[in-house]
Amino acid sequence: MKIGINCFNINPKYKTALNTFTFELLDWLLETNRGHNFVIFIKKGSSALFEKYSSLPDCTVVELPAESRTALFFRGLAISTRLKAVYAFTGNHFYKKICNVINSASVDIFYTPTNFLFPYSIKAPKVVTLHEIQHLHHPELFQKYDRLNRTIHFENTLKMADVITVANESLKNELVALKKIAPAKIAVLPFGINTSMFAQSQSNEDVIKKYNLPQDFLFYPAQLWRHKDHLTILRSILLLHDMYKVNVPFVFTGSKTRATQYIFDFIDQNKMTDVFYIGVISQEDLIALMRAARYYITASQYESGYLQILEAASAKAPIIAADTPIVQEIAKELNINIFDKGDHESLTALLLNIWSDSTTREIQTHNNAQKVVRFSWKETAPKYLELFEKVSSKQSKHN
Repeated sequence: MKIGINCFNINPKYKTALNTFTFELLDWLLETNRGHNFVIFIKKGSSALFEKYSSLPDCTVVELPAESRTALFFRGLAISTRLKAVYAFTGNHFYKKICNVINSASVDIFYTPTNFLFPYSIKAPKVVTLHEIQHLHHPELFQKYDRLNRTIHFENTLKMADVITVANESLKNELVALKKIAPAKIAVLPFGINTSMFAQSQSNEDVIKKYNLPQDFLFYPAQLWRHKDHLTILRSILLLHDMYKVNVPFVFTGSKTRATQYIFDFIDQNKMTDVFYIGVISQEDLIALMRAARYYITASQYESGYLQILEAASAKAPIIAADTPIVQEIAKELNINIFDKGDHESLTALLLNIWSDSTTREIQTHNNAQKVVRFSWKETAPKYLELFEKVSSKQSKHN
Protein backbone atom coordinates (compact mmCIF):
# COMPACT_ATOMS: atom_id res chain seq x y z
CA MET A 1 0.00 0.00 0.00
CA LYS A 2 1.16 3.53 -0.77
CA ILE A 3 0.36 5.96 2.04
CA GLY A 4 0.37 9.69 1.33
CA ILE A 5 1.16 11.94 4.31
CA ASN A 6 -0.11 15.48 3.83
CA CYS A 7 2.39 17.89 5.42
CA PHE A 8 1.23 20.87 3.38
CA ASN A 9 0.23 22.74 6.55
CA ILE A 10 3.55 22.21 8.37
CA ASN A 11 5.09 25.64 8.80
CA PRO A 12 8.89 25.47 9.06
CA LYS A 13 8.99 28.81 10.91
CA TYR A 14 7.17 27.52 13.97
CA LYS A 15 7.44 24.59 16.34
CA THR A 16 3.86 23.78 17.26
CA ALA A 17 2.09 20.87 18.92
CA LEU A 18 0.79 19.85 15.48
CA ASN A 19 4.34 19.72 14.13
CA THR A 20 5.49 17.65 17.10
CA PHE A 21 2.61 15.21 16.67
CA THR A 22 3.25 14.89 12.94
CA PHE A 23 6.97 14.16 13.19
CA GLU A 24 6.61 11.77 16.12
CA LEU A 25 3.87 9.86 14.29
CA LEU A 26 5.93 9.80 11.09
CA ASP A 27 8.92 8.40 12.93
CA TRP A 28 6.89 5.63 14.52
CA LEU A 29 4.90 4.80 11.38
CA LEU A 30 8.20 4.17 9.64
CA GLU A 31 9.57 2.34 12.68
CA THR A 32 6.60 -0.05 12.80
CA ASN A 33 6.05 -0.21 9.04
CA ARG A 34 4.68 -3.44 7.60
CA GLY A 35 5.93 -3.26 4.03
CA HIS A 36 4.09 -0.10 2.98
CA ASN A 37 5.52 2.82 1.01
CA PHE A 38 5.17 6.38 2.24
CA VAL A 39 4.93 9.53 0.15
CA ILE A 40 5.34 12.70 2.21
CA PHE A 41 3.94 15.82 0.53
CA ILE A 42 5.59 19.00 1.79
CA LYS A 43 5.24 22.71 1.18
CA LYS A 44 7.95 24.36 -0.92
CA GLY A 45 10.71 25.68 1.30
CA SER A 46 10.34 23.11 4.09
CA SER A 47 12.57 20.35 2.69
CA ALA A 48 15.17 20.78 5.47
CA LEU A 49 12.61 19.56 8.02
CA PHE A 50 12.09 16.33 6.10
CA GLU A 51 15.66 15.64 5.01
CA LYS A 52 16.07 12.50 7.12
CA TYR A 53 13.06 10.84 5.47
CA SER A 54 14.39 11.34 1.94
CA SER A 55 17.12 8.74 2.45
CA LEU A 56 14.82 5.99 3.72
CA PRO A 57 14.14 3.17 1.25
CA ASP A 58 10.37 3.01 1.83
CA CYS A 59 9.82 6.77 1.85
CA THR A 60 9.60 9.47 -0.82
CA VAL A 61 9.43 13.20 -0.11
CA VAL A 62 7.59 15.27 -2.72
CA GLU A 63 7.94 19.06 -2.63
CA LEU A 64 4.71 20.61 -3.87
CA PRO A 65 4.57 23.65 -6.17
CA ALA A 66 4.69 27.00 -4.42
CA GLU A 67 1.46 28.79 -3.58
CA SER A 68 1.03 31.81 -5.81
CA ARG A 69 0.19 35.22 -4.40
CA THR A 70 -3.01 35.07 -6.40
CA ALA A 71 -4.01 31.81 -4.73
CA LEU A 72 -3.28 33.21 -1.27
CA PHE A 73 -5.24 36.39 -2.05
CA PHE A 74 -8.32 34.53 -3.24
CA ARG A 75 -8.14 32.09 -0.32
CA GLY A 76 -8.32 35.07 2.04
CA LEU A 77 -11.12 36.62 0.01
CA ALA A 78 -13.07 33.36 0.07
CA ILE A 79 -12.74 33.13 3.85
CA SER A 80 -14.18 36.63 4.21
CA THR A 81 -17.37 35.50 2.43
CA ARG A 82 -18.01 33.01 5.28
CA LEU A 83 -19.26 30.53 2.66
CA LYS A 84 -17.79 27.02 2.82
CA ALA A 85 -18.72 26.23 -0.79
CA VAL A 86 -17.03 29.40 -2.07
CA TYR A 87 -13.85 28.54 -0.19
CA ALA A 88 -13.90 24.95 -1.47
CA PHE A 89 -14.37 26.14 -5.07
CA THR A 90 -11.55 28.69 -4.69
CA GLY A 91 -9.21 26.09 -3.22
CA ASN A 92 -9.96 23.57 -5.94
CA HIS A 93 -9.43 26.14 -8.70
CA PHE A 94 -6.26 27.86 -7.49
CA TYR A 95 -4.60 24.73 -6.08
CA LYS A 96 -5.21 22.54 -9.10
CA LYS A 97 -1.48 22.16 -9.85
CA ILE A 98 -0.75 21.08 -6.30
CA CYS A 99 -3.61 18.58 -6.37
CA ASN A 100 -2.42 17.22 -9.71
CA VAL A 101 1.04 16.53 -8.25
CA ILE A 102 -0.52 14.70 -5.31
CA ASN A 103 -2.90 12.71 -7.49
CA SER A 104 -0.11 11.73 -9.90
CA ALA A 105 1.61 9.90 -7.02
CA SER A 106 -1.32 7.43 -7.01
CA VAL A 107 -1.41 6.97 -3.24
CA ASP A 108 -3.94 4.58 -1.73
CA ILE A 109 -4.57 6.79 1.30
CA PHE A 110 -4.17 10.54 1.76
CA TYR A 111 -3.64 11.20 5.46
CA THR A 112 -3.62 14.69 7.00
CA PRO A 113 -2.25 14.78 10.59
CA THR A 114 -2.66 18.54 11.09
CA ASN A 115 -6.30 19.08 12.13
CA PHE A 116 -7.80 20.38 8.88
CA LEU A 117 -7.91 18.96 5.35
CA PHE A 118 -6.35 21.05 2.57
CA PRO A 119 -6.05 20.86 -0.38
CA TYR A 120 -9.38 19.23 -1.18
CA SER A 121 -9.40 17.72 -4.70
CA ILE A 122 -7.61 14.48 -3.89
CA LYS A 123 -8.76 11.24 -5.50
CA ALA A 124 -7.55 8.86 -2.78
CA PRO A 125 -9.60 8.24 0.37
CA LYS A 126 -8.93 11.07 2.80
CA VAL A 127 -8.20 10.46 6.49
CA VAL A 128 -7.78 13.46 8.82
CA THR A 129 -6.75 13.65 12.48
CA LEU A 130 -8.82 16.28 14.27
CA HIS A 131 -6.96 17.46 17.36
CA GLU A 132 -9.35 19.93 18.94
CA ILE A 133 -12.43 22.11 18.44
CA GLN A 134 -11.52 25.06 20.65
CA HIS A 135 -13.17 27.54 18.26
CA LEU A 136 -16.57 26.04 19.10
CA HIS A 137 -16.15 26.21 22.87
CA HIS A 138 -13.89 29.25 23.26
CA PRO A 139 -14.21 31.54 20.22
CA GLU A 140 -12.82 34.38 22.33
CA LEU A 141 -9.35 32.80 22.04
CA PHE A 142 -9.18 33.66 18.34
CA GLN A 143 -9.09 36.85 16.30
CA LYS A 144 -12.05 37.32 13.96
CA TYR A 145 -10.21 36.23 10.79
CA ASP A 146 -8.59 33.23 12.50
CA ARG A 147 -11.98 32.18 13.84
CA LEU A 148 -13.53 32.36 10.37
CA ASN A 149 -10.56 30.50 8.90
CA ARG A 150 -10.85 27.69 11.45
CA THR A 151 -14.62 27.44 11.08
CA ILE A 152 -14.54 27.11 7.30
CA HIS A 153 -11.69 24.58 7.34
CA PHE A 154 -13.39 22.63 10.11
CA GLU A 155 -16.74 22.43 8.33
CA ASN A 156 -15.18 21.48 4.99
CA THR A 157 -12.99 18.86 6.67
CA LEU A 158 -16.02 17.23 8.30
CA LYS A 159 -17.76 17.14 4.92
CA MET A 160 -14.91 16.04 2.65
CA ALA A 161 -12.88 13.62 4.79
CA ASP A 162 -13.75 9.96 4.39
CA VAL A 163 -12.58 9.16 7.92
CA ILE A 164 -11.87 11.47 10.85
CA THR A 165 -9.65 10.27 13.67
CA VAL A 166 -9.79 11.69 17.19
CA ALA A 167 -7.78 10.79 20.26
CA ASN A 168 -10.63 9.97 22.61
CA GLU A 169 -14.28 8.99 22.93
CA SER A 170 -15.22 12.35 24.47
CA LEU A 171 -14.27 14.29 21.34
CA LYS A 172 -16.00 11.72 19.14
CA ASN A 173 -19.19 12.11 21.17
CA GLU A 174 -18.99 15.89 20.83
CA LEU A 175 -18.70 15.69 17.05
CA VAL A 176 -21.64 13.33 16.85
CA ALA A 177 -23.77 15.54 19.12
CA LEU A 178 -22.76 18.98 17.86
CA LYS A 179 -22.24 18.29 14.16
CA LYS A 180 -24.35 15.16 13.59
CA ILE A 181 -21.37 13.27 12.19
CA ALA A 182 -22.09 9.57 11.68
CA PRO A 183 -20.24 7.63 14.42
CA ALA A 184 -18.95 5.17 11.80
CA LYS A 185 -17.04 8.02 10.14
CA ILE A 186 -15.02 8.73 13.30
CA ALA A 187 -12.20 6.46 14.49
CA VAL A 188 -10.73 6.80 17.98
CA LEU A 189 -6.93 6.51 17.83
CA PRO A 190 -5.01 7.66 20.93
CA PHE A 191 -2.19 10.14 20.44
CA GLY A 192 1.12 8.57 21.32
CA ILE A 193 3.60 9.93 23.81
CA ASN A 194 7.35 9.61 23.93
CA THR A 195 7.57 7.83 27.28
CA SER A 196 11.36 7.73 27.26
CA MET A 197 11.53 11.53 26.97
CA PHE A 198 9.39 12.00 30.08
CA ALA A 199 11.30 9.37 32.00
CA GLN A 200 14.57 11.26 31.57
CA SER A 201 15.29 14.80 32.70
CA GLN A 202 17.66 16.96 34.71
CA SER A 203 17.69 16.34 38.45
CA ASN A 204 14.93 17.71 40.66
CA GLU A 205 17.41 19.74 42.68
CA ASP A 206 18.81 21.44 39.58
CA VAL A 207 15.44 22.67 38.32
CA ILE A 208 14.28 23.72 41.80
CA LYS A 209 17.49 25.72 42.26
CA LYS A 210 17.22 27.22 38.77
CA TYR A 211 13.82 28.79 39.49
CA ASN A 212 14.36 29.28 43.26
CA LEU A 213 11.37 27.09 44.19
CA PRO A 214 10.39 25.29 47.40
CA GLN A 215 10.93 21.53 47.65
CA ASP A 216 7.21 20.68 47.51
CA PHE A 217 4.74 22.41 45.24
CA LEU A 218 1.62 22.10 43.11
CA PHE A 219 2.50 22.49 39.41
CA TYR A 220 0.25 23.78 36.61
CA PRO A 221 1.86 24.17 33.16
CA ALA A 222 -0.83 25.79 31.01
CA GLN A 223 -1.66 28.85 28.98
CA LEU A 224 -3.18 31.60 31.11
CA TRP A 225 -6.59 31.45 29.43
CA ARG A 226 -9.74 31.90 31.51
CA HIS A 227 -11.05 28.39 30.87
CA LYS A 228 -7.82 26.99 32.37
CA ASP A 229 -9.28 28.36 35.62
CA HIS A 230 -6.20 29.36 37.62
CA LEU A 231 -8.45 31.30 40.02
CA THR A 232 -10.06 28.14 41.40
CA ILE A 233 -6.60 26.87 42.36
CA LEU A 234 -5.58 30.22 43.85
CA ARG A 235 -8.80 30.52 45.87
CA SER A 236 -8.27 27.00 47.19
CA ILE A 237 -4.68 27.72 48.22
CA LEU A 238 -5.82 30.92 49.93
CA LEU A 239 -8.55 29.05 51.82
CA LEU A 240 -6.08 26.35 52.89
CA HIS A 241 -3.74 29.01 54.24
CA ASP A 242 -6.28 31.26 55.96
CA MET A 243 -8.70 28.71 57.41
CA TYR A 244 -6.65 25.55 57.80
CA LYS A 245 -3.13 26.97 58.24
CA VAL A 246 -1.85 24.66 55.49
CA ASN A 247 0.68 26.07 53.02
CA VAL A 248 0.53 24.67 49.49
CA PRO A 249 3.11 26.38 47.24
CA PHE A 250 1.83 26.83 43.69
CA VAL A 251 4.03 27.01 40.57
CA PHE A 252 2.56 27.90 37.19
CA THR A 253 3.81 28.72 33.70
CA GLY A 254 2.52 30.41 30.55
CA SER A 255 2.65 33.65 28.58
CA LYS A 256 1.63 36.78 30.45
CA THR A 257 -0.63 39.24 28.57
CA ARG A 258 -3.05 42.06 29.41
CA ALA A 259 -5.88 39.55 29.34
CA THR A 260 -4.24 37.55 32.13
CA GLN A 261 -3.69 40.43 34.54
CA TYR A 262 -6.67 39.37 36.67
CA ILE A 263 -4.65 36.33 37.83
CA PHE A 264 -1.78 38.46 39.08
CA ASP A 265 -4.14 41.04 40.58
CA PHE A 266 -5.70 38.27 42.68
CA ILE A 267 -2.26 37.13 43.85
CA ASP A 268 -1.19 40.68 44.74
CA GLN A 269 -4.45 41.68 46.44
CA ASN A 270 -4.30 38.61 48.68
CA LYS A 271 -0.55 38.87 49.33
CA MET A 272 0.04 35.26 48.28
CA THR A 273 3.74 34.71 48.87
CA ASP A 274 3.77 30.97 48.13
CA VAL A 275 2.80 31.44 44.47
CA PHE A 276 5.55 31.26 41.84
CA TYR A 277 5.00 32.33 38.23
CA ILE A 278 7.95 31.34 36.02
CA GLY A 279 6.70 32.32 32.56
CA VAL A 280 7.43 30.32 29.42
CA ILE A 281 9.92 27.51 29.98
CA SER A 282 11.68 24.88 27.91
CA GLN A 283 10.30 21.36 27.41
CA GLU A 284 13.24 19.98 29.39
CA ASP A 285 12.47 22.21 32.37
CA LEU A 286 8.76 21.45 32.15
CA ILE A 287 9.42 17.72 32.37
CA ALA A 288 11.84 18.21 35.26
CA LEU A 289 9.27 20.30 37.15
CA MET A 290 6.60 17.65 36.57
CA ARG A 291 8.94 15.10 38.09
CA ALA A 292 9.83 17.40 40.99
CA ALA A 293 6.27 18.46 41.85
CA ARG A 294 4.37 16.97 44.73
CA TYR A 295 1.32 17.07 42.43
CA TYR A 296 0.61 18.03 38.84
CA ILE A 297 -2.76 19.79 38.54
CA THR A 298 -5.12 20.79 35.76
CA ALA A 299 -8.16 22.89 36.60
CA SER A 300 -9.24 23.39 32.99
CA GLN A 301 -13.01 23.48 32.48
CA TYR A 302 -12.71 22.16 28.93
CA GLU A 303 -10.10 20.21 26.95
CA SER A 304 -10.32 18.23 23.72
CA GLY A 305 -7.72 15.73 24.89
CA TYR A 306 -5.80 14.37 27.83
CA LEU A 307 -2.29 14.28 26.37
CA GLN A 308 -0.74 16.39 29.13
CA ILE A 309 -2.25 14.12 31.78
CA LEU A 310 -0.56 11.19 30.03
CA GLU A 311 2.70 13.14 30.00
CA ALA A 312 2.40 13.83 33.74
CA ALA A 313 1.78 10.14 34.37
CA SER A 314 4.80 9.26 32.24
CA ALA A 315 6.88 11.74 34.26
CA LYS A 316 5.70 9.97 37.46
CA ALA A 317 3.85 13.00 38.76
CA PRO A 318 0.76 12.36 40.91
CA ILE A 319 -2.24 13.98 39.20
CA ILE A 320 -5.06 16.26 40.34
CA ALA A 321 -7.72 17.21 37.78
CA ALA A 322 -11.06 18.99 37.47
CA ASP A 323 -14.01 16.73 36.80
CA THR A 324 -14.66 17.03 33.04
CA PRO A 325 -15.74 14.40 30.49
CA ILE A 326 -12.17 14.06 29.22
CA VAL A 327 -10.85 13.51 32.75
CA GLN A 328 -13.61 11.01 33.51
CA GLU A 329 -12.57 9.06 30.42
CA ILE A 330 -8.85 8.86 31.20
CA ALA A 331 -9.57 8.23 34.91
CA LYS A 332 -10.83 4.80 33.82
CA GLU A 333 -7.20 4.05 32.91
CA LEU A 334 -5.13 6.09 35.38
CA ASN A 335 -5.23 6.98 39.06
CA ILE A 336 -6.36 10.61 39.17
CA ASN A 337 -7.42 12.72 42.16
CA ILE A 338 -10.55 14.51 40.96
CA PHE A 339 -12.35 17.63 42.24
CA ASP A 340 -15.50 19.41 41.04
CA LYS A 341 -14.55 21.83 38.26
CA GLY A 342 -14.76 25.49 39.21
CA ASP A 343 -15.30 24.61 42.88
CA HIS A 344 -12.41 25.80 45.07
CA GLU A 345 -13.97 24.27 48.19
CA SER A 346 -14.01 20.85 46.52
CA LEU A 347 -10.34 21.27 45.60
CA THR A 348 -9.57 22.41 49.15
CA ALA A 349 -11.18 19.30 50.63
CA LEU A 350 -9.21 17.13 48.22
CA LEU A 351 -5.89 18.80 49.04
CA LEU A 352 -6.51 18.51 52.77
CA ASN A 353 -6.98 14.80 52.26
CA ILE A 354 -4.04 14.02 49.95
CA TRP A 355 -1.37 16.73 50.27
CA SER A 356 0.61 14.92 52.99
CA ASP A 357 -0.27 11.36 51.92
CA SER A 358 3.05 10.14 50.52
CA THR A 359 1.96 6.48 50.48
CA THR A 360 -0.97 7.13 48.13
CA ARG A 361 1.24 9.27 45.90
CA GLU A 362 3.77 6.47 45.55
CA ILE A 363 1.05 3.90 44.76
CA GLN A 364 -0.57 6.18 42.18
CA THR A 365 2.64 7.08 40.38
CA HIS A 366 3.75 3.45 40.29
CA ASN A 367 0.42 2.27 38.86
CA ASN A 368 0.24 5.12 36.33
CA ALA A 369 3.80 4.53 35.11
CA GLN A 370 2.83 0.96 34.25
CA LYS A 371 -0.51 1.82 32.64
CA VAL A 372 0.66 4.79 30.57
CA VAL A 373 2.89 2.52 28.47
CA ARG A 374 -0.15 1.49 26.44
CA PHE A 375 -0.30 5.09 25.18
CA SER A 376 3.31 5.07 23.92
CA TRP A 377 3.94 5.58 20.21
CA LYS A 378 5.16 2.00 20.00
CA GLU A 379 1.65 0.88 20.94
CA THR A 380 -0.42 3.49 19.11
CA ALA A 381 1.38 3.92 15.75
CA PRO A 382 0.40 0.43 14.50
CA LYS A 383 -3.26 1.37 15.07
CA TYR A 384 -2.91 4.14 12.48
CA LEU A 385 -1.49 1.66 9.99
CA GLU A 386 -4.36 -0.73 10.70
CA LEU A 387 -6.87 2.05 10.00
CA PHE A 388 -5.15 2.99 6.72
CA GLU A 389 -5.20 -0.65 5.64
CA LYS A 390 -8.88 -0.95 6.51
CA VAL A 391 -9.87 2.21 4.63
CA SER A 392 -7.80 1.23 1.59
CA SER A 393 -9.25 -2.29 1.55
CA LYS A 394 -12.78 -0.93 1.79
CA GLN A 395 -12.13 1.46 -1.11
CA SER A 396 -10.66 -1.36 -3.24
CA LYS A 397 -13.75 -3.51 -2.69
CA HIS A 398 -15.99 -0.55 -3.52
CA ASN A 399 -14.16 0.01 -6.82
